[in-house]
Amino acid sequence: MTQAIKLPCSGVDPELFWPHPTQEPVGKQLVAPLCSVCPLRLECLLAAFRGGEGGIWGGMTHTERVALRRYLTTDDLVNVTALNHALTVKFPLCLDCDKHRRPYTDGRCHTCHHKRRREDRDREAAAFEAELKNGTVAA
Repeated sequence: MTQAIKLPCSGVDPELFWPHPTQEPVGKQLVAPLCSVCPLRLECLLAAFRGGEGGIWGGMTHTERVALRRYLTTDDLVNVTALNHALTVKFPLCLDCDKHRRPYTDGRCHTCHHKRRREDRDREAAAFEAELKNGTVAA
């Protein structure tokens, strides 16, 4: 007799997995922790890629899957093992947060890449203001 697997999403309101497109980031924040510990995350994600489904599947929003799909081949979607290999090789995890896939050449995910850019900009602005205040830069 096989034992049924208790999935993290069992008993959760299905509407959380189907947020309005403008609410995808909020929906993902609520659902991603469930998907991250799910033993069937890759199976779920593979089903979404194959079926062109909307909503959040395997911890990824429809928008994220559409962007990622451009880089996946038909062979990458043959089975869970192929998908896992493709994600690991083509989209390793972010160097900063180690949670999200990294599409940027600096090795960061979208969130960390833009956070780093904002920090750099703020640091440069503060340095420039200090130079202006000290009179080392002509206004």
